[in-house]
Amino acid sequence: MDSERPTHQTINEPVYVNISIFLCGGSQGDIDNYVKRITHGLNKIAYDDDRQILIVKFYFNK
Repeated sequence: MDSERPTHQTINEPVYVNISIFLCGGSQGDIDNYVKRITHGLNKIAYDDDRQILIVKFYFNK
């Protein structure tokens, strides 16, 4: 049985990304790793490729 995935259109122009991370306790990790995982994870979902990102604003709250 073939399951159909919902189709959607990704952004194919320059992108501005605003990320807020709120952590409590434990190992915090490196900020660049959070940004990399989030932006790579949105490839083909929100935009065609993370190379389209022109600006990233990142807010990190411990």
